[in-house]
Amino acid sequence: MAKLDQRRSEGLFELAEIVAWSSESVLSTLLQCQVEIRPVEVRAASLEDIKNELRGRCAAMKTSFVRGLVGDLLFLMYIPDASAVVNLMMGGEPTRSEDLPEDGLDALTEATNQIMGTCSTGLGDRLRDSISNGPAEVQEVDLSDPDENLGYMIAEDNVALIQYTLSIEGMLPTEYFQLIPMSAATVMADAFRPSEEMSQAMIDDIFQSKEEATSPRTQHVPLPAAPAAAAPRPAGAAAPVPQPAAAAGGAAASFAAPGAAGAVPQVQYAPAPTFEAPNIQLILDIELPISVRLGEAEMLLEDVLRLSPGSIIELGQSADEPVDLLVNNRRIARGEVVVVDSNFGLRITSVESALERIKSLR
Repeated sequence: MAKLDQRRSEGLFELAEIVAWSSESVLSTLLQCQVEIRPVEVRAASLEDIKNELRGRCAAMKTSFVRGLVGDLLFLMYIPDASAVVNLMMGGEPTRSEDLPEDGLDALTEATNQIMGTCSTGLGDRLRDSISNGPAEVQEVDLSDPDENLGYMIAEDNVALIQYTLSIEGMLPTEYFQLIPMSAATVMADAFRPSEEMSQAMIDDIFQSKEEATSPRTQHVPLPAAPAAAAPRPAGAAAPVPQPAAAAGGAAASFAAPGAAGAVPQVQYAPAPTFEAPNIQLILDIELPISVRLGEAEMLLEDVLRLSPGSIIELGQSADEPVDLLVNNRRIARGEVVVVDSNFGLRITSVESALERIKSLR
């Protein structure tokens, strides 16, 4: 079985810290409570070893990096812990149960997609590269079943196993696990901790976007053409002093003093632009469009063309039915129309599931 040396273990641990930070940020928002996640161990393992060690029913959340870093990722969380997380997402208590609530797989899929989106941004900032992830797939697996085979979810038997601790307010601390195929894990580790033996070309390739972002755009200034042969100078006459020539594109150029050999233009460049890492707190101030839908109706184009002042359109909704509250054109609640200080308002009477409200934020 392939092993991880100290350098690659440290590289994967740094990757795990970014995954943990991303998970904390997203889950704290979704669960509306304090969440703390920490990576505690990185080691090599086989799928058979993992089945023997974990044993039990788990929620298996498969996703992948598809650009920048490339490789599959598989997260495993015990069903009782996953059910508590889902209950919190749905606005309930962090109650553990042996089965996931209704829509539990959909809720975990949505959470995983948001976590990986945040993680890709963090990794892109760290590696100065464009990182993209694929969609998540979530299903239940039973690692205590001898016939259960994780091979259909992760292509290699040898994997890098990362263990995390998970602490959620009002819930006992627990743990979950991340599996990365060993071939992909070594490439990811090398991106964070390049070895001394790696060629300069490989390092340049890994950090290509960083170099492109921080290097100033150089401007090529043509060297002055060799002067034409001058007429013979009378004996004792002073040598002419060369005059500065304007550099192409307006760049300032100067020449060495007369008599200096190999003088070349000296070009001054504007300082390289600086870049600041994005602040995730900024998204908390994003304004979302909110509208109230009284009802809907379908009309023929002919009838639409006949509309005039005074026309009445009958909506397919009775006057005593609640109206819809839309966020990003997605219904998240229903309520009754009221008047507040001569303005229309809405008194909420029912709220959609937490899963639907989460989807409205996308």
